[in-house]
Amino acid sequence: LGLMLSLYSRPLEKEEEDIRRKFARKPELAEANVLALRAGYAYADATEMFVTSYRVRSADIRPGTYRSLTGNHAAAYGAMLSRAEVISAYPITPQTMIVELLSELTASGQLDASFITVESEHSAMAACVGASAAGARTYTATSGQGLALMHEMLHWAVGARLPVVLTNVSRAMAPGWSIWADQTDILSQRDVGWM
Repeated sequence: LGLMLSLYSRPLEKEEEDIRRKFARKPELAEANVLALRAGYAYADATEMFVTSYRVRSADIRPGTYRSLTGNHAAAYGAMLSRAEVISAYPITPQTMIVELLSELTASGQLDASFITVESEHSAMAACVGASAAGARTYTATSGQGLALMHEMLHWAVGARLPVVLTNVSRAMAPGWSIWADQTDILSQRDVGWM
């Protein structure tokens, strides 16, 4: 944190206050963290680690109520606003927040849809293909290996020209513990005809 504050020419005082407030019950931890913060800042200065530094001015924000919206929640609200009627999904990181929010919206009645919990991504797309063939607006979301597991059913949806909306939260395909952002999952499905 000290390195980043140095890079962006930010003062330490506010961060030190926040650290002391967070560790108010354990002052020895507070002081250890403040010293680490100062050490990082001093290290960046002493070693001239950054050739370039940046100055970010405070934003001119009027007082009020603001909402922070993640990309995953934006996708979920998009599915709700498009009036999806059938949502079929299997949770996989980093897409899980999308289907969690959609299941909450469905359970609370804010979204009038059937939420189908399935045992795999293959089944999620199969349910969407079936519902779309029956005339329902369908939605699913996946990521990484989940998209690979949908591969066969993507061909079915494309071949039948069925409108299925899919959000793919890109991540590395392998190894299984890799959740780094890249496009290998999308690239692996590039030629199935999915748009």
